[in-house]
Amino acid sequence: METLCPLCNGEGTKIHHSRNRDYYSCTNCTGVFVGPTAFLHPTEEKKRYDSHSDDITQQGYQNFVSPCVLAVKNSFTEKHKGLDFGCGRSEIVAKLLQQKNYNSVGYDPYYKNNPAVFTQQYDYITSCEVIEHFNNPAKEFERLKSLLLPNAKLILQTNILQATIDFGTWWYKNDPTHVFFYTPECFQFIQKHFDFSKLEIDKNLIILSV
Repeated sequence: METLCPLCNGEGTKIHHSRNRDYYSCTNCTGVFVGPTAFLHPTEEKKRYDSHSDDITQQGYQNFVSPCVLAVKNSFTEKHKGLDFGCGRSEIVAKLLQQKNYNSVGYDPYYKNNPAVFTQQYDYITSCEVIEHFNNPAKEFERLKSLLLPNAKLILQTNILQATIDFGTWWYKNDPTHVFFYTPECFQFIQKHFDFSKLEIDKNLIILSV
């Protein structure tokens, strides 16, 4: 049975099996993904997220999200409008920016499900440790791009699947809510396919400019 990539619809080749999940590498965009039979039920997925520590006063937590926060501060001011997509229960990125008087709001399908955010457009969108959870990355990236104003930036943070990584022993794949993994070449595909003008990658920080 053919397994198609949920980002580009390319053909997936099975590369690994562990913890009752099959992993496929796309022959087109080079993304790695699990088959839909491995997706958690939303109830189980939320239970997993509920177990996460979300104390935004913890310095370690602030340090973890700091690449996204600093990327906003380096390119935008309090006058610009931002969205933190997949903000989680704590809304930490949006709240850290709000503390500096930035106009940033949060959206999360489980914790802050406010569809009104999709009726506006933004100067920047942050999404910190979220895109690896996308069951349908093609749909989500199309939506995110549509929400960006001219000269806006999509600021992402995720662990990138580098060529030097042994996927079989890679810890990042073991989270059952992680279903799509991005190589540098995969982000190049996203830049071209969704018509972003520029791609910047710095460790686990990815910036796509309109």
